[in-house]
Amino acid sequence: MKWEYRRYLNGVALSLALAFLMLYIALGLVFLAQRGNPVPLPFTLLIFAVSFVICTVYYKSRDGGAVLESLFRGFFLAICATFALIAVIGGLILTIEGKIPELNIIISTLALCMIISMVLLSLREYMLKST
Repeated sequence: MKWEYRRYLNGVALSLALAFLMLYIALGLVFLAQRGNPVPLPFTLLIFAVSFVICTVYYKSRDGGAVLESLFRGFFLAICATFALIAVIGGLILTIEGKIPELNIIISTLALCMIISMVLLSLREYMLKST
């Protein structure tokens, strides 16, 4: 019997990557609550503008040219992407400064994030198959 290890390895790797992303977003939220935005306002607006253009063009090409709907979707996704990127930057700054919680808390949080990311990946796969 051939054991398909690559499928398991891909699942663990993807889950771990998403878990680290969630962990750094959470640490970034701590940074934002303590010190505010780590990125200057002009760069924040530039990040938003680039992600807005990319997301709007993507939705416009996917939806066959529905202009108003693609603008709203692009706007919402650009806000989410900008917020997530700023939170990750704040989390990285907090990590570099060494002001993260104890290692036990980080490992437990990473484990919970891995579980949540696997659930989200499974739900995404289920939703894609059902449509």
